[in-house]
Amino acid sequence: PYELLATTGHYIEEQLKQRGFDPASIFILGYVNEVYSYLAPVKYFDQGGYDIGGSRGAASHWYGYPDCSKETEPASIEKMLHMVDSL
Repeated sequence: PYELLATTGHYIEEQLKQRGFDPASIFILGYVNEVYSYLAPVKYFDQGGYDIGGSRGAASHWYGYPDCSKETEPASIEKMLHMVDSL
């Protein structure tokens, strides 16, 4: 239940293209629920900030949602790609 950052969306798009999906049929939706929290790529964690979990300044802290961790984005992508590969 996190909003995707563009970096993650682009990565997922590239993974789908590599799996043979037509680029014209790929739509990565990052704003599909009412969750005020972000799925931050691991490389952004050292920056901290509003969209990075684990700090008092993170959106998830202020909205009362759990923070994502450095493991959350890779695990989410792995699960999504596993589901895609099973199609």
